[in-house]
Amino acid sequence: MTDVAVVRCPEYTPSAVYDAVRNAVAYFGGMGAFVKAGQTVLLKPNLLKPSAPDEAVTTHPHVVGAVARLVRDCGAKAVIADSPGGPLSRSRLRRVYDKGGLTGVAADTQAVLNFDLSTVQVSNPNGTLIKRFELIQPAIQADVVINLPKLKTHTFMHLTGATKNVFGLVPGVIKAGYHAKLTAADDFARMLLDLLSLVKPSLTVVDAIVGMDGDGPAAGKPRHIGALIVSTDAVAADAAAASIAGFQPGDIPTLRLALERGLPGAAVSGLNILGEPLEKLKRKDFRPPRTTGGPGWLPAHVLRYLSNSLVVPTEVSKQDCNGCADCFRMCPVEAISMKDKKASIDKNLCIRCYCCHEICPARAIELKASLLHRMLMRH
Repeated sequence: MTDVAVVRCPEYTPSAVYDAVRNAVAYFGGMGAFVKAGQTVLLKPNLLKPSAPDEAVTTHPHVVGAVARLVRDCGAKAVIADSPGGPLSRSRLRRVYDKGGLTGVAADTQAVLNFDLSTVQVSNPNGTLIKRFELIQPAIQADVVINLPKLKTHTFMHLTGATKNVFGLVPGVIKAGYHAKLTAADDFARMLLDLLSLVKPSLTVVDAIVGMDGDGPAAGKPRHIGALIVSTDAVAADAAAASIAGFQPGDIPTLRLALERGLPGAAVSGLNILGEPLEKLKRKDFRPPRTTGGPGWLPAHVLRYLSNSLVVPTEVSKQDCNGCADCFRMCPVEAISMKDKKASIDKNLCIRCYCCHEICPARAIELKASLLHRMLMRH
């Protein structure tokens, strides 16, 4: 059995969040069981793009701040680092930190905000698919990595949590290369599990106080859940998060493939829940992303035949597009062009990775499900 602590935290007040984080980590021996004086500890929140905390796109600053305080009290140095989507630059990092409330967290906790743009190639001989990754330098320099994801749906991976969050250690637009090469969800999930086995976070703290459902990770709707999920096993944390959201492991490519690999904690039946029972937090009306391949009641051969109608395409709202060209720069297959300062998507080139949907600051990239898709998904 794999231990997962689930602790209620109804609101984002500094004291409530700090107490909840401390109580959850106490199930595993306290922060001192993971962090020693003098060490450098990488705190890896989900910092997808510049977003205010109440948008539920990024890990809430109070969660990051609580973990940073516990690390500081152990005599270690906390470094807050991530590589948001799109081109990596100091100015973009500054906007992400400022808008996400992390500049204040650093000032209050003496944590360091990372602005190091250097990268390093790291061998991954035990990877089943990817044998070498390029990562941001702080991920390699840290003595300890603490994973701080947000519980959100995801248009490609169905759920983004602890496993998907480590992908943020891959630098900026290099992420797009993985999307271009690994267009099948299962292949992308295999890559994520390979990366997780390389990074090996010592501790995962999932911000599930307010999550996101629908068309996450950026364009869904905030959903109050009121909990933190903590484990030394990122896959187990995801299994607990998926259960709370009402999803089955088979719905989540990373969990399904983790089960195939025999990884402990990939199934809820293999979890030892400490604290609040999962049943008391489950959200029966948690909406999946509309990009889900199809309803589970249809046979696989029928789904394959209907695949073109069930894969949800992206469209640009010309009215909402502000011409920033973030999607143009991010697209892994150059399916997006800029015409009259508006984005345009070539549907023949588009691979449905939904990177543009994730990164668009104006939410001008829309998901347009076919009539057949909408009819099938009602059942």
